[in-house]
Amino acid sequence: MGLDRTCRHCGTGFAVPKPSDPKQYCSKSCCWAMTKGPAYNARIARESAAARGDAQRGRGEGKGYRKLGGRHEHRVIAEQKLGRPLLPGEVVHHEDETRHNNAPDNLGVLPSQAEHARLHFTGRKHSAEHVAKRMASKAETLRRKAVNAHRTKVEGDDMPGMDEPSQQKAA
Repeated sequence: MGLDRTCRHCGTGFAVPKPSDPKQYCSKSCCWAMTKGPAYNARIARESAAARGDAQRGRGEGKGYRKLGGRHEHRVIAEQKLGRPLLPGEVVHHEDETRHNNAPDNLGVLPSQAEHARLHFTGRKHSAEHVAKRMASKAETLRRKAVNAHRTKVEGDDMPGMDEPSQQKAA
């Protein structure tokens, strides 16, 4: 019985009792270092990362959003459609409510999650464009109210205890 094999870890020769013996290492410590140690785990993780990722993609019940470069695909497409990154709080709405239909004409951007919830839970179906127009109208109304309130304060109308502009200067 001579030196039949060479250890895959340390390179020393060792004998096996039978030629059919599958041993590849001279000792348990060499076997552990090659098959169960941190270096082995890191190597296997690097070699199998792509295969593991591919195996995990497409799993599940199809209820999630597809990813594109680690981000939700519909958000990336909406950014391309707008020509700018989405602002914090902006929500992408699927017009036909099919989350896998990421066609640019099916996506709309809403200013807040509240508006998005309003679309889904009021029982009425509105497009994102309709909501955006309504939000712009509300914003304009609020702006006009603020301007009018400011004008009223500056002009002295409806201010308690101030009947005439001359009293304002004396005070």
